[in-house]
Amino acid sequence: MSVNIALLTVTDTRTLDTDKSGAILVEKIKKANHNLIDRKICKDTKDEIIKILNQWIEKKEIDIVITTGGSHGSKSQEQVTGASHGSKSQEQVTGASHRSKSQEQVTGMPPQHQP
Repeated sequence: MSVNIALLTVTDTRTLDTDKSGAILVEKIKKANHNLIDRKICKDTKDEIIKILNQWIEKKEIDIVITTGGSHGSKSQEQVTGASHGSKSQEQVTGASHRSKSQEQVTGMPPQHQP
């Protein structure tokens, strides 16, 4: 089963050409025979992150949103990135957060949250 994925790199310093972690994720997405629907880079600001996540969440063709970056050891950066994802993510995993769309429609049950 392949899924349609949107990939967001949160960074104040990288571009699409210099985004190594994003490039690795793109490669892994393709090797797993999934579809990369959209890829963006944005600054580590709450408004920018939320704007992109909201746009992607509304697109029916996107099943999964993956984010990378945004926490470089600075407490304030972690708070910005984390706060931006908090209202949008249904499940967080170490090193990334993602939102699986329409889980209730697929399973009939609400998504499970990790503490």
